[in-house]
Amino acid sequence: MKLLPLNGEKSDLKVVEIRDDYIKLDGLTSVKKGDRIIGNVTGVSAEIIGLKNNLGKFKIDFSSRQNIGWNDDIGKLNDDTQVTPNNDYYQNLSYSVKSPITWEKFSNSLNSIIHPAGLKNFADTFIETKTNVGIGTTIPAIDVTILDIVSDDNRVDAINNFDNVLDFNRLGNKTKSLILSAKKLTNFNKCISNRVLIHDDVSNEFSSVGFAANSSILDQINGKFVHYLIQVVDPDTFDAQLSELVVLTTENDVLLLEKSTDSSGIGLDNIDGNSKLGSFETEIKLDGTKNLLFNPVEQFTKDHDIKIVKTFYDNDSLGVTTTVIGSIDLISANVGIESATTGFNTTTIAEFNKDEFNGLYATIFVQDSVTKEINYNEITVDFDGVDTTTSQVYIDAGGAITTNSVGVVTTRMENDIIKLQIENDRVSTLDAKANIVGLGTTTAGIGTHRFLTTGQPIGAERSARFESTVNVGVGGSISFATIDKNLDSTVKSLVRVSTGQTSAIHQVVAVRDSADVLVVQYPYVSLGSTSGVGTFISDTNGDNISLLFVPDAEFTDEVQVQAYNQILYTATDFDNLPTPLRYGAVEQDVLLSTFDGLEGRRANKTKFDLTLKEHRSIVKHSILMV
Repeated sequence: MKLLPLNGEKSDLKVVEIRDDYIKLDGLTSVKKGDRIIGNVTGVSAEIIGLKNNLGKFKIDFSSRQNIGWNDDIGKLNDDTQVTPNNDYYQNLSYSVKSPITWEKFSNSLNSIIHPAGLKNFADTFIETKTNVGIGTTIPAIDVTILDIVSDDNRVDAINNFDNVLDFNRLGNKTKSLILSAKKLTNFNKCISNRVLIHDDVSNEFSSVGFAANSSILDQINGKFVHYLIQVVDPDTFDAQLSELVVLTTENDVLLLEKSTDSSGIGLDNIDGNSKLGSFETEIKLDGTKNLLFNPVEQFTKDHDIKIVKTFYDNDSLGVTTTVIGSIDLISANVGIESATTGFNTTTIAEFNKDEFNGLYATIFVQDSVTKEINYNEITVDFDGVDTTTSQVYIDAGGAITTNSVGVVTTRMENDIIKLQIENDRVSTLDAKANIVGLGTTTAGIGTHRFLTTGQPIGAERSARFESTVNVGVGGSISFATIDKNLDSTVKSLVRVSTGQTSAIHQVVAVRDSADVLVVQYPYVSLGSTSGVGTFISDTNGDNISLLFVPDAEFTDEVQVQAYNQILYTATDFDNLPTPLRYGAVEQDVLLSTFDGLEGRRANKTKFDLTLKEHRSIVKHSILMV
C-alpha cells in the first residue's frame, strides 16, 4: 500500500480502512484539522475536517500470545471443500462397515453403540441370496437386475471435473453466474452477435385488408395529371389485359379517362372470348387521399398480378428537357403562357428541325392559373418533309360535351422549324405540362431503355423496357417488335409507316395469353392515305412472337416502319425495384401490385422468398408465416 502525501510532502501515512463518511489512517506522522491528503492513484485531494484518535494500553513482556484460529480448514464439517483429496479427515478418520443393511438404516443404531466420536462411517453394502441345493431340486429361473458395473475402486474424495467455466457479471471476486464451456443444462437460443441482416420487404405480397375487400388499391394519386399503362395477368392461365388510363385531379374531384382496355384469354366457359379481367375506378377518402382502385371481374377464384407504368410530373420546375432512345426523343415541357389583353399570346412548347423530324405524339395538361379550369389534350403530328397533319382530342373537368378550351394547341412550320405551340386568349396566365414522344430521323438508329435496379445485369430485369426500332421492307410483312412468349405479355406501340410521300402514325396494342396473341389497331393520322398504308398482325416462331406491319397491296415500293414500343414483362419481380426514368419534370415508374382471390392459390400464402440485400444475387432464404 502506497504512502499518502500530507500537505504536498511525503509522509508515512497509509489508508487502512475506507467508509462513506470517514477513513482510517495508520502512521507516525502527526495530522491536524485542515491538513490535506492526496490519493496516489486517483490524485484526488481531500481536507481533514475532523480527527478521532484511537488510544490503547499495551502490555510489554518477553512474549505475547495471540489466537489467530486454525492454520488450515482440515476437519471442518461445514466447509464445502471437506471432500478434497488433501482432507485428512476423510483419509484417516473414517471407517466402513460391511453389511447387507444400507447406511441410512444402520447409521443411527451403530452411532449410538460403537461409533467413535469424531469419526466418519461408511457402509459397504452387499447383496446376499440363498438357494436350495440337492438331488431332484428344481431351481427356478431368477430375473437378475444389474444395478451397476464397477470396474475399479473409486476414492470417496475424488474430484470429478464437470466442465470449464468462466465467471460472468462479477462483482469484485464474487459472482452468482457462470458460463459453461461445453455442458448445456437446458435448451436455449444463443445469439452470438447483434448483427441484423436486412431482407426484402414482403409486405406488398400479402394484404392486411382482409377478404372483405373486393378491390385492390393500385396507387395513391399525387399530382394534377397522371398517366397509367396497366397490365393485369392471371398467373395460373396467363390470361392478360392491358389498359391505358388518364387521371385528372381537381381540388375536390378525380376524373378517370379509360382510353383503352384489351384482353386475351380463354374467357367464360373455356371459350376463347378474350375476357376482361377487371376494371378501374378512383376513390377519395375522408382525409382527402385519392386512390386508384382495381376491381377484378372474378373476385373469388382468380389471382391477379398487376404491373403499372406510371407517368407523372414530380416537380413544377419550368423548362424543356429531352432524353434520347435511338430515333425517339422523350421530351418533358413545363411552361407558362402569358395572358393576352387583346387577341392571343403564343408560347412554344417544343420545336424540331424539319430535317430531323418525322412526327410526334404528345399529351398536354393545361390549367388556368386563376379559375383552375383544366384541359387534357392528346396531339398526333405527322410530317412528310413538306406538310404536317395534326390530330387532336381534348377533354375538360365537366360532365358534358367539352365546349370551352383552356388554350389552343397548334403546330406550324417556320424557317424550317416545326413548332408545337399553345395560344392563350384569356386574361389569366396558363400553366402547361407536356410529355412528348418525338419521332426523329431513322438514321439515329435503334435503342432500348430497361427499367433495371442498381447493379442488375442487362436482360435480367422483369419489369419493363422501352424500345426504339426501325425496319424497311418491300412487298411483304415488316417486323417492328419481337417479344419472348415466355417472358413478355403486353406491348403498347407508337408506329409510323411511310412510303414515298405517304405516311401514317398508328397506336397499336398487342396482348398475349398462353395460346395466341391479340393485336389491336387504334385510330391513326395519315398523309396521302385513308387506309393508314396497311394493317398489323403477329407471327409466332418458336418462343419468339413478331409484331408485323403488312402494307396494302397498292404500295409496292419500299416501306419504312419506325416504332416506339413499351413492353411489359409477365413476371412480377418484387425483389428488384427498378430505378425510375426521369427527364425534366417527367418521371416514369414501374409499380407492382396483386389481387388474391379468396379461393385462389395465393389466398393462404405463408411462405415468402427473402433475399439478403447485402448478397442480392447470391443468397436466398424462405420465411414461414403462421
